Amino acid sequence: MKIGLFLITFVFSSFSVCAQDVVEKTITIDNMDTLTLDECVKIALENQPALGASQGAIITAESEYTQVLSSRFPQIQLEAGAHLTNSPLQSGSVFGPDQTLETTKKWNFIPSVRMTMKQPIYDFGRTEKALDSKRKLIKASEMALESTEEDVILNVHTAYYNYVLAKQIVRINEDRVKQSNKHLERAKGFFSVGKIAESEVSKAELEVANSELQLIDAKGKARLAKVSLNSAMGITEIDDDPTDYVTTYDVTYEPFHANLKDAINNALESRKEVKVSELKIQAWRSALSAAKSQYFPIISASGGTAPYIIQTVNNDGLTTDKFKLGWNVGLNFAFPIFQGLTVRADIAESLGGIRSATSQSNVTKQRIVQDVQEKFFGAKVAEERYKASEKIIIQSEKNLKLAEGRFDTGVGSAIEVTDANFSLANAKIDRTTALYNYQIELSRFQRSTGTIKK
Repeated sequence: MKIGLFLITFVFSSFSVCAQDVVEKTITIDNMDTLTLDECVKIALENQPALGASQGAIITAESEYTQVLSSRFPQIQLEAGAHLTNSPLQSGSVFGPDQTLETTKKWNFIPSVRMTMKQPIYDFGRTEKALDSKRKLIKASEMALESTEEDVILNVHTAYYNYVLAKQIVRINEDRVKQSNKHLERAKGFFSVGKIAESEVSKAELEVANSELQLIDAKGKARLAKVSLNSAMGITEIDDDPTDYVTTYDVTYEPFHANLKDAINNALESRKEVKVSELKIQAWRSALSAAKSQYFPIISASGGTAPYIIQTVNNDGLTTDKFKLGWNVGLNFAFPIFQGLTVRADIAESLGGIRSATSQSNVTKQRIVQDVQEKFFGAKVAEERYKASEKIIIQSEKNLKLAEGRFDTGVGSAIEVTDANFSLANAKIDRTTALYNYQIELSRFQRSTGTIKK
Protein backbone atom coordinates (compact mmCIF):
# COMPACT_ATOMS: atom_id res chain seq x y z
CA MET A 1 0.00 0.00 0.00
CA LYS A 2 2.83 2.38 0.87
CA ILE A 3 4.55 1.57 -2.41
CA GLY A 4 1.34 2.31 -4.31
CA LEU A 5 0.92 5.65 -2.57
CA PHE A 6 4.55 6.51 -3.32
CA LEU A 7 4.11 5.73 -7.01
CA ILE A 8 0.92 7.80 -7.21
CA THR A 9 2.63 10.71 -5.46
CA PHE A 10 5.63 10.43 -7.78
CA VAL A 11 3.47 10.38 -10.91
CA PHE A 12 1.44 13.41 -9.86
CA SER A 13 4.53 15.34 -8.76
CA SER A 14 6.21 14.56 -12.09
CA PHE A 15 3.10 15.67 -13.93
CA SER A 16 3.00 18.93 -11.99
CA VAL A 17 6.66 19.62 -12.79
CA CYS A 18 6.05 18.96 -16.48
CA ALA A 19 2.98 21.15 -16.39
CA GLN A 20 5.02 23.97 -14.91
CA ASP A 21 7.54 23.61 -17.73
CA VAL A 22 4.92 23.97 -20.47
CA VAL A 23 2.93 26.81 -18.91
CA GLU A 24 3.53 29.93 -20.92
CA LYS A 25 4.70 33.05 -19.17
CA THR A 26 2.11 35.78 -19.02
CA ILE A 27 3.07 39.38 -18.49
CA THR A 28 0.42 41.96 -17.81
CA ILE A 29 0.95 45.69 -18.22
CA ASP A 30 -1.48 47.92 -16.41
CA ASN A 31 -3.01 50.87 -18.16
CA MET A 32 -0.87 54.01 -17.97
CA ASP A 33 2.19 52.08 -16.75
CA THR A 34 5.42 53.86 -17.60
CA LEU A 35 7.90 51.66 -19.44
CA THR A 36 11.44 52.76 -20.12
CA LEU A 37 13.58 51.26 -22.85
CA ASP A 38 15.49 49.14 -20.32
CA GLU A 39 12.24 47.79 -18.89
CA CYS A 40 11.00 46.87 -22.36
CA VAL A 41 14.26 45.03 -23.04
CA LYS A 42 13.96 43.16 -19.74
CA ILE A 43 10.42 42.06 -20.56
CA ALA A 44 11.52 40.89 -24.01
CA LEU A 45 14.44 38.83 -22.68
CA GLU A 46 12.09 37.10 -20.22
CA ASN A 47 9.15 36.61 -22.55
CA GLN A 48 10.31 36.58 -26.19
CA PRO A 49 9.57 33.11 -27.67
CA ALA A 50 12.33 33.57 -30.27
CA LEU A 51 14.85 32.72 -27.53
CA GLY A 52 13.34 29.27 -26.99
CA ALA A 53 15.10 27.67 -29.97
CA SER A 54 18.53 28.84 -28.81
CA GLN A 55 17.83 27.74 -25.25
CA GLY A 56 16.75 24.34 -26.54
CA ALA A 57 19.99 24.05 -28.53
CA ILE A 58 21.97 24.50 -25.29
CA ILE A 59 19.98 21.74 -23.58
CA THR A 60 20.59 19.44 -26.56
CA ALA A 61 24.33 20.16 -26.55
CA GLU A 62 24.56 19.53 -22.80
CA SER A 63 22.68 16.23 -23.20
CA GLU A 64 25.09 15.11 -25.92
CA TYR A 65 27.99 15.97 -23.62
CA THR A 66 26.45 13.86 -20.84
CA GLN A 67 25.98 10.96 -23.25
CA VAL A 68 29.69 10.98 -24.10
CA LEU A 69 30.67 11.47 -20.46
CA SER A 70 28.65 8.40 -19.44
CA SER A 71 31.22 6.15 -21.15
CA ARG A 72 33.68 7.01 -18.37
CA PHE A 73 31.47 5.58 -15.66
CA PRO A 74 31.16 1.88 -14.84
CA GLN A 75 28.47 -0.09 -16.59
CA ILE A 76 26.66 -2.29 -14.06
CA GLN A 77 24.16 -4.85 -15.26
CA LEU A 78 21.95 -7.32 -13.41
CA GLU A 79 20.76 -10.36 -15.33
CA ALA A 80 18.11 -12.76 -14.10
CA GLY A 81 16.30 -15.61 -15.78
CA ALA A 82 15.02 -19.14 -15.53
CA HIS A 83 14.72 -22.01 -17.96
CA LEU A 84 13.84 -25.68 -18.21
CA THR A 85 16.18 -28.25 -19.69
CA ASN A 86 16.28 -32.00 -20.19
CA SER A 87 20.06 -32.03 -20.53
CA PRO A 88 22.31 -33.23 -17.72
CA LEU A 89 23.11 -30.65 -15.08
CA GLN A 90 26.58 -29.33 -14.56
CA SER A 91 28.15 -29.45 -11.17
CA GLY A 92 29.49 -25.95 -11.54
CA SER A 93 29.61 -22.89 -13.77
CA VAL A 94 32.20 -20.45 -14.97
CA PHE A 95 33.09 -19.96 -11.33
CA GLY A 96 34.01 -23.54 -10.58
CA PRO A 97 34.97 -26.90 -12.07
CA ASP A 98 32.44 -28.57 -14.33
CA GLN A 99 31.24 -32.14 -13.88
CA THR A 100 28.32 -33.65 -15.76
CA LEU A 101 25.82 -35.39 -13.50
CA GLU A 102 23.12 -37.72 -14.71
CA THR A 103 19.86 -37.37 -12.82
CA THR A 104 16.64 -39.28 -12.80
CA LYS A 105 14.61 -36.10 -13.43
CA LYS A 106 13.06 -35.76 -16.87
CA TRP A 107 13.07 -31.97 -16.69
CA ASN A 108 15.35 -29.69 -14.71
CA PHE A 109 14.38 -26.14 -13.64
CA ILE A 110 17.40 -23.84 -13.53
CA PRO A 111 17.16 -20.25 -12.20
CA SER A 112 20.02 -17.85 -12.88
CA VAL A 113 21.08 -14.48 -11.45
CA ARG A 114 24.21 -12.63 -12.46
CA MET A 115 25.64 -9.14 -11.87
CA THR A 116 28.42 -7.80 -14.06
CA MET A 117 30.40 -4.57 -14.12
CA LYS A 118 32.67 -3.05 -16.74
CA GLN A 119 34.86 0.00 -16.12
CA PRO A 120 36.81 1.69 -18.96
CA ILE A 121 40.37 2.51 -17.91
CA TYR A 122 42.11 4.05 -20.91
CA ASP A 123 41.06 4.67 -24.52
CA PHE A 124 44.02 6.74 -25.80
CA GLY A 125 42.14 10.06 -25.58
CA ARG A 126 39.04 9.00 -27.52
CA THR A 127 36.56 10.03 -24.84
CA GLU A 128 38.47 13.15 -23.82
CA LYS A 129 38.59 14.46 -27.39
CA ALA A 130 34.90 13.71 -27.86
CA LEU A 131 34.12 15.55 -24.61
CA ASP A 132 36.22 18.51 -25.72
CA SER A 133 34.25 18.65 -28.96
CA LYS A 134 30.95 18.63 -27.06
CA ARG A 135 32.20 21.32 -24.66
CA LYS A 136 32.98 23.55 -27.62
CA LEU A 137 29.49 22.97 -29.02
CA ILE A 138 27.93 23.86 -25.66
CA LYS A 139 29.90 27.10 -25.60
CA ALA A 140 28.91 27.79 -29.21
CA SER A 141 25.24 27.26 -28.32
CA GLU A 142 25.57 29.69 -25.41
CA MET A 143 27.16 32.26 -27.71
CA ALA A 144 24.38 31.72 -30.25
CA LEU A 145 21.84 32.42 -27.50
CA GLU A 146 23.62 35.68 -26.66
CA SER A 147 23.56 36.61 -30.35
CA THR A 148 19.83 35.94 -30.47
CA GLU A 149 19.37 38.06 -27.35
CA GLU A 150 21.19 40.93 -29.06
CA ASP A 151 18.84 40.58 -32.04
CA VAL A 152 15.89 40.73 -29.65
CA ILE A 153 17.36 43.83 -27.98
CA LEU A 154 17.80 45.54 -31.36
CA ASN A 155 14.21 44.72 -32.31
CA VAL A 156 13.01 46.22 -29.02
CA HIS A 157 15.12 49.35 -29.55
CA THR A 158 13.74 49.80 -33.06
CA ALA A 159 10.12 49.19 -32.04
CA TYR A 160 10.46 51.36 -28.93
CA TYR A 161 11.87 54.34 -30.79
CA ASN A 162 9.27 53.95 -33.55
CA TYR A 163 6.48 53.90 -30.96
CA VAL A 164 7.82 56.95 -29.14
CA LEU A 165 8.23 58.67 -32.52
CA ALA A 166 4.63 57.86 -33.43
CA LYS A 167 3.44 59.28 -30.10
CA GLN A 168 5.48 62.42 -30.68
CA ILE A 169 3.98 62.85 -34.14
CA VAL A 170 0.52 62.55 -32.56
CA ARG A 171 1.44 65.41 -30.22
CA ILE A 172 2.71 67.52 -33.11
CA ASN A 173 -0.53 66.97 -35.02
CA GLU A 174 -2.55 67.79 -31.91
CA ASP A 175 -0.67 71.09 -31.70
CA ARG A 176 -1.37 71.64 -35.38
CA VAL A 177 -5.10 71.11 -34.80
CA LYS A 178 -5.02 73.63 -31.94
CA GLN A 179 -3.11 76.10 -34.09
CA SER A 180 -5.57 75.64 -36.97
CA ASN A 181 -8.55 76.21 -34.66
CA LYS A 182 -6.95 79.40 -33.33
CA HIS A 183 -6.43 80.60 -36.87
CA LEU A 184 -10.06 79.75 -37.69
CA GLU A 185 -11.32 81.74 -34.71
CA ARG A 186 -9.15 84.68 -35.75
CA ALA A 187 -10.47 84.46 -39.33
CA LYS A 188 -14.09 84.38 -38.11
CA GLY A 189 -13.42 87.46 -35.98
CA PHE A 190 -11.94 89.37 -38.90
CA PHE A 191 -14.83 88.29 -41.14
CA SER A 192 -17.42 89.46 -38.61
CA VAL A 193 -16.02 92.98 -38.75
CA GLY A 194 -15.71 92.88 -42.53
CA LYS A 195 -11.95 92.83 -42.57
CA ILE A 196 -11.61 89.68 -44.75
CA ALA A 197 -13.79 87.83 -47.23
CA GLU A 198 -15.81 84.70 -46.40
CA SER A 199 -13.51 82.64 -48.62
CA GLU A 200 -10.72 83.19 -46.13
CA VAL A 201 -12.87 81.61 -43.40
CA SER A 202 -13.56 78.63 -45.67
CA LYS A 203 -9.83 78.17 -46.21
CA ALA A 204 -9.26 78.22 -42.45
CA GLU A 205 -12.02 75.62 -41.96
CA LEU A 206 -10.41 73.45 -44.62
CA GLU A 207 -7.10 73.68 -42.78
CA VAL A 208 -8.81 72.49 -39.56
CA ALA A 209 -10.32 69.51 -41.40
CA ASN A 210 -6.98 68.59 -42.97
CA SER A 211 -5.15 68.85 -39.65
CA GLU A 212 -7.76 66.63 -37.96
CA LEU A 213 -7.34 64.07 -40.75
CA GLN A 214 -3.57 64.11 -40.23
CA LEU A 215 -4.16 63.57 -36.50
CA ILE A 216 -6.34 60.53 -37.16
CA ASP A 217 -3.65 59.04 -39.41
CA ALA A 218 -0.98 59.73 -36.77
CA LYS A 219 -3.03 57.98 -34.07
CA GLY A 220 -3.52 54.98 -36.34
CA LYS A 221 0.21 54.72 -36.98
CA ALA A 222 0.86 55.02 -33.24
CA ARG A 223 -1.41 52.06 -32.59
CA LEU A 224 0.39 49.99 -35.23
CA ALA A 225 3.73 50.98 -33.70
CA LYS A 226 2.38 49.85 -30.32
CA VAL A 227 1.53 46.44 -31.80
CA SER A 228 5.08 46.15 -33.15
CA LEU A 229 6.54 47.00 -29.73
CA ASN A 230 4.32 44.40 -28.06
CA SER A 231 5.48 41.82 -30.58
CA ALA A 232 9.13 42.72 -29.98
CA MET A 233 8.58 42.18 -26.24
CA GLY A 234 6.79 38.88 -26.83
CA ILE A 235 3.42 40.22 -25.68
CA THR A 236 0.22 39.40 -27.54
CA GLU A 237 -2.82 41.58 -26.90
CA ILE A 238 -6.18 40.62 -28.37
CA ASP A 239 -8.32 43.58 -27.43
CA ASP A 240 -10.22 46.28 -29.29
CA ASP A 241 -8.84 48.81 -26.81
CA PRO A 242 -5.20 47.83 -26.21
CA THR A 243 -3.28 48.90 -23.15
CA ASP A 244 -2.08 52.47 -23.57
CA TYR A 245 1.08 52.32 -21.50
CA VAL A 246 3.20 55.44 -21.53
CA THR A 247 6.81 55.42 -22.64
CA THR A 248 9.32 58.00 -21.52
CA TYR A 249 10.41 60.75 -23.91
CA ASP A 250 14.03 61.06 -22.82
CA VAL A 251 15.77 60.76 -26.20
CA THR A 252 18.42 63.42 -26.71
CA TYR A 253 20.92 64.01 -29.48
CA GLU A 254 24.49 62.85 -28.91
CA PRO A 255 27.18 63.31 -31.58
CA PHE A 256 28.46 60.24 -33.43
CA HIS A 257 32.24 59.94 -32.94
CA ALA A 258 32.96 56.35 -34.02
CA ASN A 259 35.95 55.40 -36.17
CA LEU A 260 35.22 52.92 -38.97
CA LYS A 261 38.48 50.96 -38.73
CA ASP A 262 38.24 50.62 -34.96
CA ALA A 263 34.58 49.66 -35.25
CA ILE A 264 35.40 46.81 -37.66
CA ASN A 265 38.18 45.50 -35.41
CA ASN A 266 35.91 45.66 -32.36
CA ALA A 267 33.16 43.86 -34.24
CA LEU A 268 35.46 40.99 -35.27
CA GLU A 269 36.50 40.63 -31.63
CA SER A 270 33.12 41.13 -29.97
CA ARG A 271 30.50 39.67 -32.30
CA LYS A 272 29.14 36.39 -30.95
CA GLU A 273 28.73 35.03 -34.48
CA VAL A 274 32.52 35.08 -34.97
CA LYS A 275 33.07 33.24 -31.70
CA VAL A 276 30.41 30.67 -32.61
CA SER A 277 32.08 29.93 -35.96
CA GLU A 278 35.52 29.61 -34.33
CA LEU A 279 34.17 27.28 -31.63
CA LYS A 280 32.59 25.07 -34.30
CA ILE A 281 35.95 24.77 -36.07
CA GLN A 282 37.60 23.77 -32.79
CA ALA A 283 34.80 21.28 -32.09
CA TRP A 284 35.29 19.59 -35.46
CA ARG A 285 39.05 19.39 -34.88
CA SER A 286 38.48 17.68 -31.55
CA ALA A 287 36.01 15.34 -33.25
CA LEU A 288 38.71 14.52 -35.83
CA SER A 289 41.16 13.59 -33.06
CA ALA A 290 38.49 11.45 -31.42
CA ALA A 291 37.79 9.70 -34.72
CA LYS A 292 41.48 8.92 -35.31
CA SER A 293 41.82 7.52 -31.78
CA GLN A 294 39.41 4.74 -32.76
CA TYR A 295 42.41 2.99 -34.34
CA PHE A 296 43.84 2.45 -30.84
CA PRO A 297 42.73 -0.22 -28.34
CA ILE A 298 40.50 0.27 -25.32
CA ILE A 299 41.62 -0.98 -21.93
CA SER A 300 38.89 -1.81 -19.44
CA ALA A 301 38.37 -3.77 -16.25
CA SER A 302 35.49 -6.17 -15.77
CA GLY A 303 34.07 -8.23 -13.00
CA GLY A 304 31.00 -10.11 -11.97
CA THR A 305 29.32 -12.16 -9.32
CA ALA A 306 26.64 -14.84 -9.45
CA PRO A 307 25.36 -17.79 -7.45
CA TYR A 308 26.04 -21.24 -8.84
CA ILE A 309 24.89 -24.77 -8.06
CA ILE A 310 27.00 -27.72 -6.96
CA GLN A 311 25.20 -31.05 -7.15
CA THR A 312 26.50 -34.13 -5.41
CA VAL A 313 25.22 -37.72 -5.54
CA ASN A 314 25.28 -39.80 -2.39
CA ASN A 315 25.58 -43.57 -2.14
CA ASP A 316 21.81 -44.00 -2.43
CA GLY A 317 21.77 -42.21 -5.81
CA LEU A 318 20.07 -39.09 -4.47
CA THR A 319 21.28 -35.65 -5.55
CA THR A 320 21.98 -32.74 -3.25
CA ASP A 321 22.04 -29.12 -4.54
CA LYS A 322 24.24 -26.50 -2.90
CA PHE A 323 24.21 -22.80 -3.85
CA LYS A 324 27.41 -20.82 -3.63
CA LEU A 325 28.38 -17.28 -4.63
CA GLY A 326 31.14 -16.93 -7.18
CA TRP A 327 32.97 -13.94 -8.61
CA ASN A 328 35.48 -13.03 -11.27
CA VAL A 329 37.62 -10.01 -12.20
CA GLY A 330 39.64 -9.33 -15.29
CA LEU A 331 41.46 -6.83 -17.48
CA ASN A 332 40.36 -6.52 -21.10
CA PHE A 333 42.19 -5.21 -24.15
CA ALA A 334 39.95 -4.52 -27.16
CA PHE A 335 41.98 -4.13 -30.36
CA PRO A 336 40.00 -2.81 -33.37
CA ILE A 337 40.80 -4.88 -36.45
CA PHE A 338 38.06 -3.98 -38.91
CA GLN A 339 34.96 -1.90 -38.20
CA GLY A 340 33.32 -1.77 -41.59
CA LEU A 341 34.93 1.52 -42.72
CA THR A 342 33.22 3.34 -39.83
CA VAL A 343 36.43 4.98 -38.66
CA ARG A 344 37.33 6.21 -42.13
CA ALA A 345 33.83 7.64 -42.53
CA ASP A 346 34.07 9.41 -39.15
CA ILE A 347 37.42 10.93 -40.13
CA ALA A 348 36.07 12.06 -43.50
CA GLU A 349 33.03 13.58 -41.78
CA SER A 350 35.25 15.54 -39.38
CA LEU A 351 37.47 16.81 -42.20
CA GLY A 352 34.40 17.94 -44.12
CA GLY A 353 33.05 19.61 -41.00
CA ILE A 354 36.31 21.52 -40.50
CA ARG A 355 36.26 22.72 -44.08
CA SER A 356 32.61 23.74 -43.94
CA ALA A 357 33.00 25.52 -40.57
CA THR A 358 36.11 27.35 -41.78
CA SER A 359 34.34 28.54 -44.90
CA GLN A 360 31.32 29.62 -42.86
CA SER A 361 33.62 31.51 -40.48
CA ASN A 362 35.16 33.45 -43.37
CA VAL A 363 31.71 34.25 -44.76
CA THR A 364 30.57 35.42 -41.32
CA LYS A 365 33.55 37.74 -40.93
CA GLN A 366 33.03 39.18 -44.40
CA ARG A 367 29.34 39.75 -43.69
CA ILE A 368 30.16 41.46 -40.38
CA VAL A 369 32.63 43.83 -42.04
CA GLN A 370 29.98 44.76 -44.60
CA ASP A 371 27.36 45.14 -41.87
CA VAL A 372 29.56 47.49 -39.84
CA GLN A 373 30.28 49.65 -42.88
CA GLU A 374 26.60 49.91 -43.78
CA LYS A 375 25.53 50.77 -40.23
CA PHE A 376 28.42 53.24 -39.82
CA PHE A 377 27.47 55.27 -42.88
CA GLY A 378 23.79 54.89 -42.04
CA ALA A 379 24.40 56.55 -38.67
CA LYS A 380 26.45 59.30 -40.34
CA VAL A 381 23.66 60.10 -42.81
CA ALA A 382 21.01 60.03 -40.07
CA GLU A 383 23.05 62.47 -38.00
CA GLU A 384 23.41 64.87 -40.93
CA ARG A 385 19.66 64.70 -41.61
CA TYR A 386 18.93 65.59 -37.99
CA LYS A 387 21.26 68.60 -38.09
CA ALA A 388 19.65 69.81 -41.31
CA SER A 389 16.15 69.42 -39.84
CA GLU A 390 17.08 71.75 -36.97
CA LYS A 391 17.76 74.56 -39.44
CA ILE A 392 14.44 73.96 -41.21
CA ILE A 393 12.58 74.28 -37.88
CA ILE A 394 14.06 77.71 -37.24
CA GLN A 395 13.15 78.96 -40.71
CA SER A 396 9.62 77.48 -40.56
CA GLU A 397 8.87 79.16 -37.22
CA LYS A 398 10.06 82.46 -38.65
CA ASN A 399 7.86 82.07 -41.75
CA LEU A 400 4.78 81.30 -39.62
CA LYS A 401 5.25 84.44 -37.52
CA LEU A 402 5.61 86.55 -40.66
CA ALA A 403 2.51 84.99 -42.25
CA GLU A 404 0.40 85.53 -39.11
CA GLY A 405 1.61 89.12 -38.87
CA ARG A 406 0.72 89.79 -42.51
CA PHE A 407 -2.70 88.19 -42.01
CA ASP A 408 -3.41 90.21 -38.85
CA THR A 409 -2.58 93.45 -40.67
CA GLY A 410 -4.77 92.49 -43.62
CA VAL A 411 -1.89 92.22 -46.06
CA GLY A 412 -1.59 88.42 -46.17
CA SER A 413 -4.17 85.73 -46.87
CA ALA A 414 -5.42 82.73 -44.93
CA ILE A 415 -3.81 80.37 -47.40
CA GLU A 416 -0.44 81.90 -46.58
CA VAL A 417 -0.93 81.19 -42.87
CA THR A 418 -2.19 77.69 -43.66
CA ASP A 419 0.88 76.92 -45.75
CA ALA A 420 3.20 78.28 -43.07
CA ASN A 421 1.43 76.29 -40.35
CA PHE A 422 1.57 73.14 -42.48
CA SER A 423 5.26 73.69 -43.22
CA LEU A 424 6.08 74.13 -39.53
CA ALA A 425 4.18 70.98 -38.57
CA ASN A 426 5.98 69.00 -41.27
CA ALA A 427 9.31 70.47 -40.16
CA LYS A 428 8.66 69.36 -36.58
CA ILE A 429 7.68 65.90 -37.78
CA ASP A 430 10.81 65.72 -39.94
CA ARG A 431 13.04 66.79 -37.05
CA THR A 432 11.45 64.31 -34.63
CA THR A 433 11.61 61.56 -37.23
CA ALA A 434 15.25 62.38 -37.94
CA LEU A 435 16.10 62.27 -34.23
CA TYR A 436 14.53 58.87 -33.61
CA ASN A 437 15.81 57.44 -36.87
CA TYR A 438 19.24 58.56 -35.73
CA GLN A 439 18.73 56.69 -32.45
CA ILE A 440 17.65 53.59 -34.37
CA GLU A 441 20.74 53.81 -36.59
CA LEU A 442 22.92 54.11 -33.49
CA SER A 443 21.36 50.95 -32.06
CA ARG A 444 21.91 49.15 -35.35
CA PHE A 445 25.52 50.29 -35.38
CA GLN A 446 25.99 49.05 -31.81
CA ARG A 447 24.49 45.69 -32.79
CA SER A 448 26.82 45.45 -35.79
CA THR A 449 29.84 45.97 -33.52
CA GLY A 450 28.54 43.63 -30.81
CA THR A 451 28.31 46.40 -28.20
CA ILE A 452 24.55 46.75 -27.82
CA LYS A 453 23.66 46.57 -24.13
CA LYS A 454 20.95 44.60 -22.41
